[in-house]
Amino acid sequence: MASKVTNFIAIDVGTTNSGFGYVSGASSTDFVMQPGHDRKEPTILLLNKDGSLHSFGHQAWTDFEGLEEDEMCDYFFFDRFKMNLQHDKGVHGGMKIQARNSTQTFGLKLLFTRVLEHYRKTAKEQICLTLGIRKDTEEWSDMDKETRWIITVPAIWGDRAKHFMVEAAVDAGLVTPSSQDSITVALEPEGAALACREDLLQAARDLT
Repeated sequence: MASKVTNFIAIDVGTTNSGFGYVSGASSTDFVMQPGHDRKEPTILLLNKDGSLHSFGHQAWTDFEGLEEDEMCDYFFFDRFKMNLQHDKGVHGGMKIQARNSTQTFGLKLLFTRVLEHYRKTAKEQICLTLGIRKDTEEWSDMDKETRWIITVPAIWGDRAKHFMVEAAVDAGLVTPSSQDSITVALEPEGAALACREDLLQAARDLT
């Protein structure tokens, strides 16, 4: 039997900044934004030599600035890599991107995968903290099966770029290869329009 979806988590991987928001609980309609003063964080990755994530966002920038000269060759800095998906005809799974601080290249899909992995972990931790769920429980393990993921993309992106993001979501563990149809790829302008509509409806409710 398929698990009932009780969590909806939306991830926005932006050119400059990224973030997430969620609705959690079968009876809840309250959309919760990513915690923090700015709500979003810089889309900056600092990778280790093996391609694993060292740090992301503000922390990645702080860590990079704190590197000694002889440490620079052990870490790789990436930013503004989303721009490489805007020309749909050239999008393919083997695309490589050069680090800002090195001639070393990594797969573009790996970069998006690392961002999505980061938000998968961060969003789950935030929901579980709110609901009082510990990581060593069955409820934590079941969260992925009970979550519907939404990834926002620019309206100008073509089908290849959208499929590229779905593949990165599979690699990041958001969905499995057999369940990738369950992920929602939402256009950014449509998401913004719905958010504005909800804000107006909420304002009207507050007046009554």
